[in-house]
Amino acid sequence: MEARKLGFDVKLAFGLGQAGEGLKNGAFGTFLIFYYVQALGMSGALAGTAVGLAVIVDAITDPLAGSLSDHWKSPYGRRHPFMYASIFPLSFSFYFLFNPLVSGETALFIWLVVFTNLTRTSMSLYHVPHIALGAEMTENFNERSELVSYRMFFSSFGVLTALALGSWVFFVPTEEFAKGQLNAAAYPPWALLLAVLIAVTIFWSAWGTRSVIPYLPKTTSTVRMRVLPVLLQVF
Repeated sequence: MEARKLGFDVKLAFGLGQAGEGLKNGAFGTFLIFYYVQALGMSGALAGTAVGLAVIVDAITDPLAGSLSDHWKSPYGRRHPFMYASIFPLSFSFYFLFNPLVSGETALFIWLVVFTNLTRTSMSLYHVPHIALGAEMTENFNERSELVSYRMFFSSFGVLTALALGSWVFFVPTEEFAKGQLNAAAYPPWALLLAVLIAVTIFWSAWGTRSVIPYLPKTTSTVRMRVLPVLLQVF
């Protein structure tokens, strides 16, 4: 890679991309199970099982996303196509995760399993190439450290934003719900705003770092990616 300095706008764009993941993590870690159990009435055991299944699937999709990205050939590099491709499925699945169109415990369980997995798989499609991009944007140790700092800052910012919007804007107490988090009707508009913010931050990250594409390492091997060896490495 040519020796060059990364501009502030590029570093900012790269780091901002982590805010999208922070928004998702804040929602998942604080509100997801509470919403399904306390607001929708699902049993805690079923909700925990559904989320646990998604973690297992994550262990498979992360290495697959990484291997697929590593072997990808395109005029837009190896990482950016996946960052762009993740925007719609991630935003779509995240919104409907908090806006189930079904009722009844069994149907809600299936919905939670499906959309939790869709959300996490879509995030893998973005997260793994995005992390790899940070290591490839520069060979300068100090700049790499700066990129990590930007990424960590915006990750925390995303988490706090999801919590603040929920607690102070959408889940406020009403006459009907003294505890605003129990108001199931408040979750879809909150999730819609977060879905839009996730889409915007990921797009900004991909678009704002497009200038580094010509300098990134390219795939030179003609060997096809084989799924089975990748899966065997997981287990």
